[in-house]
Amino acid sequence: MNLDRRTYEIYVNRNLDIVQKMITPITKKEYELEQQIAKEYDCPVCFQPTQPPIMMCSNSHIICLNCWKQCIKCPTCRTPKTFTRAFALERLHPLISFPCSFEGCSYTATASHTGIHEHFCPYFPVRCPLGDAYECQWEGNMKTLQNHLKECHPDNVFFTSHVVFRSRLFKRSHIKSYNIIFVVNGRIFKLDWGYDLLKSPKVRFRMVAIGNGNPIVMYNFTLVVAHSFPIDVWSKSFKLYTSHVKQSSNNYSVMNRREDEQVQYNFDEFFGRLVPFCDNNDLLYSVNIEVSHISMSHRNFRI
Repeated sequence: MNLDRRTYEIYVNRNLDIVQKMITPITKKEYELEQQIAKEYDCPVCFQPTQPPIMMCSNSHIICLNCWKQCIKCPTCRTPKTFTRAFALERLHPLISFPCSFEGCSYTATASHTGIHEHFCPYFPVRCPLGDAYECQWEGNMKTLQNHLKECHPDNVFFTSHVVFRSRLFKRSHIKSYNIIFVVNGRIFKLDWGYDLLKSPKVRFRMVAIGNGNPIVMYNFTLVVAHSFPIDVWSKSFKLYTSHVKQSSNNYSVMNRREDEQVQYNFDEFFGRLVPFCDNNDLLYSVNIEVSHISMSHRNFRI
């Protein structure tokens, strides 16, 4: 499904309006009181706000469910853990405001609204997605990531959804590695690909979406190799792969929000299958990233 820029902006702005309407002005005194109450919900192990089901020990010390599964004893008083739940705190939980968990952000709302906000929060913490390849130690947030990429890695960043590349001397090289960043509709995507024929006869590819973003907007990526571009009826071409882009919230972020989330998509192809498409030993290939569809289900929000 191809969406023009205007249609995309309408969907995104409409969703952002919903988030903005969730903000209710409060006094400083009310804010400080809510902050104190919210801190009582912090798990003593991971230091994140607990969410129902909230477990507690025989002395009424609370702990989040994930940490409770890993602990043998209460981390506060060292008594054996129990299967008791803090039902009173669970009933109050939907009524209490919790701050955004990202440093620098002042947003505060109920837990469900804060969870939605964090998909759009520009303070979402990230590391440089090219850090491993270029030994870049930069850490910041989504608000400053694009500027960092433009200033420090200009040769690796493309602010367009469709790019044609030439891998020079592909046919004669036994080892190559590429790291490419795409910025499409404000979202940041990374394509890694390369090969080492001394270790494997396959060329390996990986596409991933970096950081947070609007979870109702789904993207597709397509990778095509061809003798020449644009492709015509006489061109020899091969659509190497097309698939949904997987979103990464932990591969390049400082905070690991969900360990079970699939953060990248890997695929490979035999080197020998790509060689026939070379033009004077060079491999031409195109990468296209586009909006696949808009999901209107709020179940896509990671809350």
